[in-house]
Amino acid sequence: MKAVARLTARELGLYGGNPSGKASLTSGGGDRYPRCRTVRLHVISGHRDGFATERPGKRLYGKLGTARSGAARYQGR
Repeated sequence: MKAVARLTARELGLYGGNPSGKASLTSGGGDRYPRCRTVRLHVISGHRDGFATERPGKRLYGKLGTARSGAARYQGR
């Protein structure tokens, strides 16, 4: 998780992304949200937040909160 947090902190930092934040996205259409619907998701989200899928796996999905908080800490937030 330390490596995931460091990587996401660095990558999001290149564009001013807040790992603890949320983003509004417009759906292109899919099995979870209809086309053109605005959806608010965590900046660090799993596939299943936007689509009906099992990715990332159960083990990683349960640790996304840890990745968010760790990445925010690396960014000094």
